[in-house]
Amino acid sequence: MRLAAGLLAPAPWATSAPATALVTFRLAPHVLDEVSLLESAFASPGRYAGEVLQRLRAGYPEAPAYLVFNPYLEIAPSVGEQVLERALALVAEPGGLGEAAFSVLSDGRRPLAYLLPAATAARCPALHLALLSTTDAALDERLLAASFGPGATRSIGQLAGLGARDGGHGFHPLSPALASATRRAAGLLEALPSASARLAAVTDGPRCAVIGFHAGDVLFWGEALGLE
Repeated sequence: MRLAAGLLAPAPWATSAPATALVTFRLAPHVLDEVSLLESAFASPGRYAGEVLQRLRAGYPEAPAYLVFNPYLEIAPSVGEQVLERALALVAEPGGLGEAAFSVLSDGRRPLAYLLPAATAARCPALHLALLSTTDAALDERLLAASFGPGATRSIGQLAGLGARDGGHGFHPLSPALASATRRAAGLLEALPSASARLAAVTDGPRCAVIGFHAGDVLFWGEALGLE
C-alpha cells in the first residue's frame, strides 16, 4: 500500500488507483460506527478532517501517507480520481514525499485534499485540523507549515474545481471568522522561537474552545478563562 485516503460522500466510491485504500465516510445524526461520523451543529469541516485522519491511521497504520479530502466540498468521483492520481505521483517520487511535511492539493484557490506523510500524521492531533479554513488553500498551507514544517500547495488545475461543490455535505456557507481563527493560530505558532517549540505547542499545548449562544455566554467564559 502506498496511500490510505478518506472522504465524505453520500455513497461509497470505488477507485482504480493502484495500491490505495479508499474509505468513504458519511455524516449521520444518530449512528457512530467505522464509517459514520456524528453530525454536529458546531463542528467545523476541519474537525471532520481530523476525525478522518485519525480513523485512517487506526485502520491503516502501515500506510506511508494519508490523503484526507476536504470535508467541506462535495467532490465528484472524476475529480477525486485526479486528486488520487496526483497524490500517488507525489508519493512515488524519488524519496517519497521528500522533505515536504505535507502537501495541499488545490484547484488553484480551494483545498481539495490534504496529503500527509506518516511521520507528519503521527504528530498531528486530530483536533488540530479543526483549525483548517477548508476554503483557502494558501491559508491552510500557512497553518500546516507553521505546525509541522515546510510543505507545498499543488494545483490540480482550475477545471477540477468544477467538480467540487461548496457545502455539499450540509455545511452552511462558512463564516469569515473561521479563517480568522486559522490566521490567528498560524500567527501564534509562527511567533514561537523554533520549529521544535512550534511542534511542541501543536502536540502538547493546551487547547480550549468556547461556543456561546449569546453575549452573556461569551462574557462568562471569558471571565472564567481569565481565572485559569
